[in-house]
Amino acid sequence: MAWGADGVPDQETWRKFCGAQVGIDVDSKFRKVRSRENHYLQDRQAMKLGNFTGIQGIPNQDIAMWETMGQIADRSRDRLGTSDIAIIEFRKLMVRAAHDIRDGRPAIGTVDPRIPHAMLRSYEGVVPKGTDWRVLGAAEEELAVSLALGSMPTRN
Repeated sequence: MAWGADGVPDQETWRKFCGAQVGIDVDSKFRKVRSRENHYLQDRQAMKLGNFTGIQGIPNQDIAMWETMGQIADRSRDRLGTSDIAIIEFRKLMVRAAHDIRDGRPAIGTVDPRIPHAMLRSYEGVVPKGTDWRVLGAAEEELAVSLALGSMPTRN
């Protein structure tokens, strides 16, 4: 998420930085060009010049790691920082969910109010300052459930 005035890149500049340009990095339906089969278009010359992975764009580097990491790793010794807050919160959520199952409570996402998995989605785009990020990409059903729970404002 980026916001501000002078220092915030436009959408195409950001897509280029992330390796997500339509027609270059993703097709017209936003399907990625880089894959495990083509080694994520890894650039060995860039690696020789100091680029650690040789894969353009942080999101593409993340995808390469997710898809090739192999068996589940012991994460008990990870040293996560502030930029990893989403990972930290996700792990807390999963530990609570595992404890719920262990203790005989329902599995996460199986009791009402809930949002069907098919209704969950992400969002990318440039929006006006002041737009509430919690409604971006949210389906009407998701907004209704969140409003019922008192956890999300109405869409403007």
